[in-house]
Amino acid sequence: MRGSEVLGHRRPGRGRRDAAPFQIGYPGSGQRPGRTGPRSRNPLLRCRPGPPSSSPHLGIRRPPPPSRGLRRRAARPAPGKSRNPSGPPPLPPGPAPARGGPWAAAMAGARLILWSHRGYHQMGNYVFVSNVSTSPTIRRCSMPSLTMFRSTVLFLLLMGVLGCNGGDAHNEELITQMKEATDQIVETTHVPGIIALVADHARRINWVYAAGVSDIPNNIPANPSYVFRIGSNTKTFVVTVLLQLVAEGKITLDDKLSKFFPEFPNANRITVAMLCNMTSGIPNYSEDDYFADRMINQPKKVWAPIELARIGLNKKFSFEPGADWKYSNTNTILLGMIIEQVTQNSLRQEIENRIVSKLGLRQTGFLTSGTELPGIHGRGYYEDEYVEGADMTEHYDISWGWAAGSAYSTPRELQRYIEAMVGGGLLPDDMQTLRFSEHIIHLSETISYGLGFLRRGTFYGHNGSLPGFTSSMYHSPVKNCTVIIYFNSQLDEAIPDQLFARFMEILYGDDY
Repeated sequence: MRGSEVLGHRRPGRGRRDAAPFQIGYPGSGQRPGRTGPRSRNPLLRCRPGPPSSSPHLGIRRPPPPSRGLRRRAARPAPGKSRNPSGPPPLPPGPAPARGGPWAAAMAGARLILWSHRGYHQMGNYVFVSNVSTSPTIRRCSMPSLTMFRSTVLFLLLMGVLGCNGGDAHNEELITQMKEATDQIVETTHVPGIIALVADHARRINWVYAAGVSDIPNNIPANPSYVFRIGSNTKTFVVTVLLQLVAEGKITLDDKLSKFFPEFPNANRITVAMLCNMTSGIPNYSEDDYFADRMINQPKKVWAPIELARIGLNKKFSFEPGADWKYSNTNTILLGMIIEQVTQNSLRQEIENRIVSKLGLRQTGFLTSGTELPGIHGRGYYEDEYVEGADMTEHYDISWGWAAGSAYSTPRELQRYIEAMVGGGLLPDDMQTLRFSEHIIHLSETISYGLGFLRRGTFYGHNGSLPGFTSSMYHSPVKNCTVIIYFNSQLDEAIPDQLFARFMEILYGDDY
């Protein structure tokens, strides 16, 4: 088996790629999609836009095994003998569980619940407890309860929808094709592991797939519950907070940079909107030679935001403010500094108060410094013709990315966030409309960049890439579909873009 839903496992394939360890953003080399330019032989200078970097730790730490809501039962005892007198009695006779959708599964489960008068429940060869938590255990209850009944029915409903389809043969075929596309990436490239999430609410597809490994030396399978660094997807959080401040009347998109930092070059010509949609012309600090040298020789250096901003601002501008588009992490660093000046609060606290807490996210956060990645997590690897299989999880101090890419999350929590960001719930309606209708820069026929988001067809979201981690998150309000893709390796943008495009082809053909 090449991978598995929810928990997959396979050794990584081998391959080569050109990738830059200090890239943050989209698209390649800070250029418009489709353009190519000279690539430096120094991997530290080949900086494509993607998310910021995280810190790697050269030692391998094995995370505890993931807990599961389902536990395999031991073999049944011989007839007439009980393995555990207090355990659940044999299943009552009855027809096999009905097929044909989650409701049928739930009704079949309800019959089992009525049987489970001691609090035990069985589904197939598994016994589980109705109150499933992050660390479920098999246990007995003195008597059945309405709460237990309801929670178990809900669990069965989710199980009926998870991974698909409710018995729909067409959905099964779509999922099989997406599995094969994901497995092919693991088999034909250097990628150790991939997590793919597709929630097509219109088709009732809610599919999570893990292929490969999250920890190469310890051969730990990829796990969708693990925390990972999301790189430049952080930018969407920062711009969302800034637009909330605009809605509150504390700042405007037409405000000049000189209002906050009059000493910066061209500050009286650069607007807040230009910083949001990457049209300021300010160079990317993470493509600077001095910055690359410090990252190589002082990976644990703690960077102040003003240091990062000055590296970019002291270089020759890429173009006159507002005249063109070029991806630059320096823009988002400046937005973070503006937010802190306006609110007199830390950017981390503003993100947590305005987004993380509001959405009830428990495994999502923003880091300001340090090398440690919070929570249970796998490893992130970097490999190219210069470096082979380096563990980058905790190698760099994450302060080098700050507002441009120092956040972390899980696939499920990113799904909840991107659906709120695009679908509504984080901004007032008028500001939500403005965000997705004004200040849009068309990079190609189907790709645009706006106020902290990238648009592909009807899908809105962003990409993230930094040493050891690559991710994409997109939601289409038209298709009512969300796609999250995560790799525990830094990749050339072509690989995650190809997988996303393949998913779109499978689900919608050319119409997405």
